Amino acid sequence: MPKMSGLETLSRMVHIIKCMTRPNGATITEISEETGIDRWTVKDMIVRMEDFRGEGYGLVLTEEKDPMDRRMTRYSVSSDCLWTLTLPGLQLSDDEAFYLSLVLSQGADNPELAKTTHNLRKKLELFKNIQTYEILNVNTVKKTTKSETQKVLLTILEAVRKNKCLSFEYKPVQREPKTYEVVPYGIFKYDYGFYMICQKLPEGEERIFGAERIIGVPRIIDYEGALPGKIDFEARFNDPFGPFDHREEFEAVLKFNSSAGLFQMELAWPGAVKVMQQEDESVIMRAKTRSVTGIKRWIYSFGSSVQVLEPQWLKEEVREEHLKAASLG
Repeated sequence: MPKMSGLETLSRMVHIIKCMTRPNGATITEISEETGIDRWTVKDMIVRMEDFRGEGYGLVLTEEKDPMDRRMTRYSVSSDCLWTLTLPGLQLSDDEAFYLSLVLSQGADNPELAKTTHNLRKKLELFKNIQTYEILNVNTVKKTTKSETQKVLLTILEAVRKNKCLSFEYKPVQREPKTYEVVPYGIFKYDYGFYMICQKLPEGEERIFGAERIIGVPRIIDYEGALPGKIDFEARFNDPFGPFDHREEFEAVLKFNSSAGLFQMELAWPGAVKVMQQEDESVIMRAKTRSVTGIKRWIYSFGSSVQVLEPQWLKEEVREEHLKAASLG
C-alpha cells in the first residue's frame, strides 16, 4: 500500500474526529464503516491523536469501555476542544476548525514549516477576541494551575462532565462568605484569573464566580429540585466583548477620532460589529453585544479617543465613571 501524503492524513483525522464529536462518540467499527478507513488504521490514528494539543486546547479523547466486549469501546471528543473558540472573527465550521488546528499543530513540529506556521499564527491573532479568554479542560488545568486551585477546577470540570450540581462557600470582595448551589457549565482563564460560568439554584440566575475565591473544594451534589433551562456556554465567547455580565443584547454606537478609529477598521471584527469611516475621518462603530462590563472596560481603555453615542444609559454610565476617576486623589 502506498504511503499516505500529509494532506491525506489530515483529511482522515478530520473525518475520524467528526465521528468522535457526536454526543455518544463512536466505536472503531462505526468509524471504519462511516469513513471507509480500515479498523487498524483508525485505531492507530486515535492513538496518535492522544498526543495532539491544539493552540490553547488539548484534544481530549475519552474511552468508555464495554467490559463484555472491547470492540464496543466508544471514543469521544468534546467540541469544547475547538482551538478556534477564541477566534470568533473567523466564524469557522467544526470541520474547518479541526483542520486548521491539526495543520498548525503538525506544521509547528516540522522544521521546514515551523517558521511559516509561526507567522501564520501571528496573523491569526488579529481575529482574537478583544481580551484573551481561554476555555479550560482537564489537560490545560493540570498544566497551568497550582495545587489548590487545580483541585477546585478539576472538581468543577468533573461536575460538568457528569451533569451534576455543585455546592461551595464563596468569599466575595469586602463581604462575608456565602454558600451557593449551582449548575456549572465550564471554566475559563482571563487575565491570570480562573472563572466558572454557572447558574445559581434554584432561580437559574447566570453567574460567573472567581475560582480563587471559592473556600476549600466544591462538593458535587445531586440536586433534588427542578433544574433551570441550560445556557449556551460557548455563545458567551462569541460575543466580541467577552463572557462577563451578559444581559439582553443591545447595540452600542461609538465614535472614534481618526487615529483610534482607523486602527479599529484594520481589525477583523465578527459580524456583530460594523465599522465605518465618516467624511471628517472619524469612525463610527456599531457593536451588538450582551457584555455590559466587557464593552465598558474596553471603552475606558481609549480615554477621550472614543465617545458613546448610544444607548443613552451606557453613555451616562461611562460619563459617571470618567468623572469619578477624575475626582480621585
